Parts: sequence; C-alpha cells; structure tokens
Amino acid sequence: ECGILLARKRGQRNLIAAADLKGIEEKWRAKLAKDEASIVDLVEAEDLEIATDLMTPYAHWITPVFAPKRFDTWFYLAEAPEDQLALHDGSESVESVWIGPQQAIDEFNAGKRTLVHATTKNLELLAEGGTVTGALSQASERKIVTVQPWVEQRDGKRYLHIPEGAGYRNLVREMPPQPVPQAGR
Repeated sequence: ECGILLARKRGQRNLIAAADLKGIEEKWRAKLAKDEASIVDLVEAEDLEIATDLMTPYAHWITPVFAPKRFDTWFYLAEAPEDQLALHDGSESVESVWIGPQQAIDEFNAGKRTLVHATTKNLELLAEGGTVTGALSQASERKIVTVQPWVEQRDGKRYLHIPEGAGYRNLVREMPPQPVPQAGR
C-alpha cells in the first residue's frame, strides 16, 4: 500500500533497488490492490526473499468487536531502503509524506491530518524513540501485548479503552457523541 518493498533477490544481501522495484511495482501493484495476486505470488514469480531479518515486531492490534471493518494486524518497524520512494495507493493510504511521528500527531491534534486511533497510539510510541535507531531499539525490548480496544459508557459519554501493559500512555479516550437517529418524515 505504500510502495516500499523490503525484499532481496534470492541469495543476495542487498535489498531491491528502486530501479528494480519500478518494474516489479508496475507489474504487481494493481493485481495486489485488486486481490488478484498475493505477496506470495509476487515473491515467488520475482524470485525474491522478504527481508524479515530487518523487521522488528512492534505492536498487535485487533479492532473492537463493534467496528464494521475488522482486522487482526501485527505491526513491524523497519528502516526504509534509502533509494525507495513511498507512494500511496490512493485506497488504503491516501497521502505520501515523510514526516516525523510527533509532527503527524501534532497535525492530527490541530485538525490538519486524519489518523485512526491505532495509528495515533503507535505514532506516540514511535515519537518516544526519537530516531529510527531509538524506535527499533525500544521495540526490540518491549513486550508486545495484544490491543483490542473496548468501549465503556459513563455519565452519558462513551470512552474507548486499551489495555494496560502494552506500553501506551493515555489508555482512555473520550469518543465523540453518536449521532441521534432522526425519525422518518
């Protein structure tokens, strides 16, 4: 979804260079986006190995049971290859911009950027790392606790909770009021 491919030609040490990625992306991106092919299909056809050795497990989130679109996702950190340029897919990701995690949070808080809750919380953890190296180091030392938010209602307000022990600050967030259904005319 972001146009970065953390992979090597089978048996090689260097990651795929941007020049090689361009052809791979032209051939596979639309198929992947339409679920006409999988990442396994791409890797096998292009004789690649995913560089899992460069990926550090970071977080595990499951959407709340009330969410209409559900996912169970592991997040990983990796340093982006120097010569690959991230380009959004226009569907899952809608903007390509390289900014620091704290700037993204600040822009979200100022109403200039839209972020989902899981992204905001993971950006907060990234910001604590200060640098790519710092974030990778912190992630390698942190115990990953599965986060599946839940809602509690108090005093007529709804609050989204995440579990303690997952390394996040601010475990409770007030949710905006739900729209009141209008009677038919």
